[in-house]
Amino acid sequence: MNLVFDIGGLSTKYILFTSDKTTVICEGQVEYQSLIDNDQIIEIVNKIYQKLQISYPIENIAFSSLGVINPLTGEISGLGAIKNYHLVNWKDIFKDKGNVYIENDANCAAWYELTINQNIKNALLFVIGTGLGGAVIINRQVYHGSHFMAGEFGCGLAEQQGNIYKNISSCSSTYSAIMRYYEKTGIKKTGYELFALYDKDQNARTSIDAMVFALAKAVINFALVIDPDTILIGGGISENTFFLGLLSQEIEKLTKSLGLSQTFTLQACQKNNKANLYGALTLIP
Repeated sequence: MNLVFDIGGLSTKYILFTSDKTTVICEGQVEYQSLIDNDQIIEIVNKIYQKLQISYPIENIAFSSLGVINPLTGEISGLGAIKNYHLVNWKDIFKDKGNVYIENDANCAAWYELTINQNIKNALLFVIGTGLGGAVIINRQVYHGSHFMAGEFGCGLAEQQGNIYKNISSCSSTYSAIMRYYEKTGIKKTGYELFALYDKDQNARTSIDAMVFALAKAVINFALVIDPDTILIGGGISENTFFLGLLSQEIEKLTKSLGLSQTFTLQACQKNNKANLYGALTLIP
């Protein structure tokens, strides 16, 4: 059997597949009640594994994970929502349980897209959620870069206000829209609730529009680096066709204002919020 995990900052998802990787046996999700640390995420994953291995022989375990990942050694680095996550090495933890594979979550989504879309040659994938992650595809290969940081779009500098430096994640993620709305109104809304208010609440509209503008700007700027044929949008928000429409319109408007021609297509990742899990499955030979 093949067990795949998607380790995120707010939840851990998993799917158990048959040995031939064609059938889902079971799946689930553990949502955290608050931010967690390295010991807690290890406990969560171990509990899932221990429960499943009682009934099913698990031969392969694959991880899609937040963070900067070395897929060869399993080392994790970079800042993330899980405290001290750099102390976790899933390859070491499960080395006696079977074959273990790991890759950055956005890169997993990119690998999955490559398996199902033969028309993609060069692409950028943006994963939008609490932050902004991504992946780079060049000549139908996921490009890791010299230090496994290729595609960490959200770490780029967006703006400076005095001594305060804002990265791209803080301006163009779903969380950025939530926080803008909170700063204006003192009310916490989910991303879903904000989009439902788009045509009814001016503060919701301006918060979302600011996010979409920042994201469109990032897409255009990064696209000029590799001249992609495709821009892929991942994360839970990729299921929101209204959001995709807003983003497409903003990209078209900004591109024209720069005197450029839009040479790429914009589309949502397949499997939407499960793309990381299905991408992790592709890591298993």
